[in-house]
This record gives sequence, C-alpha cells and structure tokens, in this order.
Amino acid sequence: MRSKNLLLGLAALSTLALACALPACGGDDGTGDLPVEDSAIEGGAETSTDTGVDTGSTDSGTDTTATDSTATDSTATDSTATDSTATDSTAADSTATDSTATDSSATDSATTDSTATDSTATDGGDAGAAKDKAAGDLAAAICNRWKACNDFAFTTRWVDVAACTARHKIELLDRLDAPGTGDTVTSFGTCTTAYPTFSCTELATNDVPTACKPAGTVASAGACSWHSQCASGYCAREGDEPCGVCAAKPVAAASCATFEDCGYGLLCVLDKCVKLGRDGDACDVDGAAGAVKPCGPGFGCVVTGTATTGLCNTPIATGAECDYNEQCDQGNGFYCKAGALATDPSTCQKLAIHTAGGTCDETATIEPAECTGGTSCYLTTGVAGGKCVANGAEGATCNLTETSGGPGCTYPAVCDSTTSKCLLPQAKLCL
Repeated sequence: MRSKNLLLGLAALSTLALACALPACGGDDGTGDLPVEDSAIEGGAETSTDTGVDTGSTDSGTDTTATDSTATDSTATDSTATDSTATDSTAADSTATDSTATDSSATDSATTDSTATDSTATDGGDAGAAKDKAAGDLAAAICNRWKACNDFAFTTRWVDVAACTARHKIELLDRLDAPGTGDTVTSFGTCTTAYPTFSCTELATNDVPTACKPAGTVASAGACSWHSQCASGYCAREGDEPCGVCAAKPVAAASCATFEDCGYGLLCVLDKCVKLGRDGDACDVDGAAGAVKPCGPGFGCVVTGTATTGLCNTPIATGAECDYNEQCDQGNGFYCKAGALATDPSTCQKLAIHTAGGTCDETATIEPAECTGGTSCYLTTGVAGGKCVANGAEGATCNLTETSGGPGCTYPAVCDSTTSKCLLPQAKLCL
C-alpha cells in the first residue's frame, strides 16, 4: 500500500526563511520560505558595525558651504551672498571695502567646516551600494547552496539560480531596513562566507548558519516581518500575511496550524513542528499513532514487517519494492508508486515535475507530481487533481483558498488577505 501522507519534496522551504528557510524566513516557501527559507528562505538603521559607511546620515545633498568662496575673496563683497545656507547681510553692504575683507573672519568658518569635504554628500549612495551588494552576494550564496544540496527541491521552487537570487535579494534588502533588525551589511558578509560550506543536512531541516541568525531588538508581541527583528529570534506570521508579532520560538511537536513557520531547525508537517530525522533517528510511516516523524533528504524510514515505526537509514533504492512513501527518499523527490496492475508490487520512483497547466495532485487515476519553479499546485472545485498555476508578481490578483485554483505569489511577495493582491513585504509598514 502507499501512504497518503504528505510528500516531503521540501519545495516549500523559505528564509529562507530561508525563507524563509533562509536567514530570511518568516518564510517560503514558501522562505519560508528553503531552507531558506525562508529559505530560508527568511531592522532599523544599519549599525556602525558595517563596512564603515556612515548610514546614520540622511543628508541628501552636497553642503553648499563647501564652495563658499569667501576664503579667497580679495574684495570686501562677502560671497556668502551665494551661500545657500545663509544670506549674509554683508553681501549687500554698501561698504564694499569693508575691512572685513582682510579681517581673518573673511576666511568664512564655513570653509574650514568639516562639511567642506562633507562625506554625507556621498554617504547615501555609498550606503545604498553597500547594502545592495551585501544583499545580492548573500542571496546568490543561499541559492547556490540550496541548488547544490537538493536540486529537486530547488527545481520545484525556482526557475533558475538567477531568478532565486533576484527575489531573495528583495527580501534581504527589506530586512536591512526593518525596524529593530539585527541584520547589517557586516552580518550579511559573515553569513555569505558561511553558506558555501554549510551542512546540507542542516539546510534540509530549515536551518541556516549560526552567523545568519542575528537577534533584533523588538520585544515579544511587537510587530515584525522577519525573524531578525525579534529579540527572541522568531517572528510569528499567520499564513501568508506580511506582518506578524515577535514571540517565543516554537519547540518540536508544537502546533503550527496557525503560524506555519516553525522557525529555524523545524518544519511544519501535518500541523506539527518537527525536526527531520537523520541516520538512526526514530521515524514513522503513514503518521503512525498520530505521530509525525519524517526522515530528511537522503534517508528513508526503515521498518520491519508490518511495523509502522522504525529508524531513519538508507532509503529503498529506485525501482525496489516499498509499502510506504516514507520508505523512499522523499526529501529528494521519491515516493512509493503503485504497480500498473493490482498484483504488481509498489516501487520507489521519482516524482514527475510538471509545468504550468500540468497535474500535481494524486487521485485514483492521477499520479502525484510536483510543480516546476515559478508555479504552485492548486485544486479547483469539480476538477480531478490539482493543476500547476503560474505564480503572480507583485500587484497581481491572487487567491490562496485551497480550492480556488490560485494563483499564488512569487516569493517574497505574499497574497494580502484584504486586497487579494500580491504585495512585497515592507517591514516598516508593520508598525
């Protein structure tokens, strides 16, 4: 027999986050996001611990006193008349030969003001460029590692690394500007360095490198969009909503029926927060006795005889006989496929990946399948099986009701429950 339990293709991982499984998370993936994250996929002004660019200044222009020519004005006509910061009355003083022409004060203090070389003239641009580069580098590191660790999960989430990088960069830039954030240009750099060698096993459990989990300053019950804003390290966001509240991080076996993101290191499976099993960990098949103990990518639940509990170990090989999906390497896209005839044995086979318009939900006559990157599986009332539907960009109409037929939104955009439009999360708007 084949289990009707959830097929753990892990395509829904964001921070990242990242989603979420990501340091991003709060999301994917959806972040929750891969181990993103949300992705894995998944604060306020950047701190002074970044690359040295002064982000505290909002001076949007060049201090015009830097060009105050009174320092060399040989006449008594004080050129501060053109200084946009002050209309010096002496500029129009009829005493054109006012002794102030040679008075040491003629060397307008503005010329020696440190603003003469005001770094704020370029600070805004430099800070913006630093953030843009840091976010882009980290997004690329996340996406490349995800693809290298689990190509099946990546392919069911993203069209390619370039698309993954571009969308995660949007999330990461918002995190840098989020109120109370612990994220900085410097912390992003450290996180980027850690990703290429981060354990694929840990990544599969929706975790991220330690360097990618900074705590923020927002207290419990405070508004948030990302985990990195919260002092607890966890932002509880309900369903696909863009805003949530900081709360204590869920523990294994906690309910995730409302807040589907269990935070780093845990996944929401059948409404429970679980940690995917590794070699030798206890597991079950078909949700035995109401428990939910799935194995992570690279492992299968090895059971003996008619037992429904066992240990995570080497999965049943492709084409070999099986009784449950969990005995196959679900994390890498395998399931227990029924034989063509009732007398034929079931065997572990790779899930098909369908493009927009293809089927994706198992019925009596339709084999289970995943949807390719850029699409999601939705049911439609009265139609057998689900259909892969292209995700919408920000501004597009969306519908996440189970039998609505979709579409969903392209991460990190979320489907706003009030407007039914895809919106990009903006942490500053959650206050």
